[in-house]
Amino acid sequence: MRGAGESPLRIAFGEADAGWIDLNIRWGDRSLRIMCSGVFCPFPRMIAFLEAVLDGEAPVLCIDEEGSIGEIRCLPAGSGISVVVTRHASSFDGATRIALERLKFATGRDAFVTAFYRAWRESMACHADSFAREWLYWGGGGPDEWDAEEMAAFETYRARLVSRRLDCHIGWQDCGDPKTGESSGREG
Repeated sequence: MRGAGESPLRIAFGEADAGWIDLNIRWGDRSLRIMCSGVFCPFPRMIAFLEAVLDGEAPVLCIDEEGSIGEIRCLPAGSGISVVVTRHASSFDGATRIALERLKFATGRDAFVTAFYRAWRESMACHADSFAREWLYWGGGGPDEWDAEEMAAFETYRARLVSRRLDCHIGWQDCGDPKTGESSGREG
């Protein structure tokens, strides 16, 4: 049961497994799961999506589930946003999308980005070993074999721009290093 004033929004990323990471979005007692595939890695686009939400835009994040499509759409709604999360099946020719599941809710921009980004950072911190093992599926051979370009790609998942904005606007508490889970000791 939620405490008074606690948001009904819950976002969680599962542990990496055979090239897949679950993204679970819950609003109250309703939830929707999107499967993030290592074949069509959504994470660099995810960071751009979160930055666009903070910048007041109306972005859409499409996640290819290797057959179906997960879509997160943020639309202006008063002082916040209306979030529509949909899983689509594609027609054989790819021209038509058929909605399989849909979850809609309204929340603040900062609250949505905080929940989303914190879930991502906590997942990276909690599951750093499995994420490193799975990196083979997601773009490289693991941290011991990464070259500078691959390490830079991994570090972009930390979304420094999002972290700085959240630090500045809502007192973000550092979730720690995504590989070790250790906190920098810094609070926003």
